[in-house]
Amino acid sequence: MKRSQVLALLITLLIPLAAYAGNDNKSLPDAAKQGDVGAVKSLLDKGTDINSADGEGSTALILATFWGRPDIVKLLIDKGADVNAKNKYGRTALMAASETGRTEVVRWLLAKGADVKAKNREGRTALIEAAARGHVETVQALIDAGADVNVKNNDGRTGLMLASYWGHPKMVEALLNKGAKADEKDKSGYVALDFAKAQGHKEVVEMLNRIVSKQ
Repeated sequence: MKRSQVLALLITLLIPLAAYAGNDNKSLPDAAKQGDVGAVKSLLDKGTDINSADGEGSTALILATFWGRPDIVKLLIDKGADVNAKNKYGRTALMAASETGRTEVVRWLLAKGADVKAKNREGRTALIEAAARGHVETVQALIDAGADVNVKNNDGRTGLMLASYWGHPKMVEALLNKGAKADEKDKSGYVALDFAKAQGHKEVVEMLNRIVSKQ
């Protein structure tokens, strides 16, 4: 066998070994973030702590949820991952699922006891995160699970205020229909209508004006 053929054979044999070694050295949070189901299963089979976290305190479940790895999310939930674990910013898996509008995952987490009232370091709940981004279906699921539609963050701002600021008319309408208060004020004295006006969201302004005129 020629030398070049021997080298080619060695490379062919070594590539899978290198890949295996890489997976073996991968942390559970990294594997979850990257969507590597095989590595996640292998690490769990070896006894890796299912709630181990990365440098920011994010567990595999939080990362898999945020990055949209439903297979891994379900695997981790079924294996008993802590659904209420928080990273150093106070973010939970439920918040990550809510801010990205992954309603199915939100329902999985809620079914396993995720705290719908938990707040991150800025005082934002899962509902506030979802409302700010216009995820109507997600907000509905959270309200059905007992989320407070008028809960405020550390600045005194509600989901309605943030939905108004970012210009999500369908979200504003959904929140109002669920009892959101248009006259709630933040710590600076602003109401939802003020945020909508400031950002020039005409449809939201008209909607809120109709509500205010009836009060």
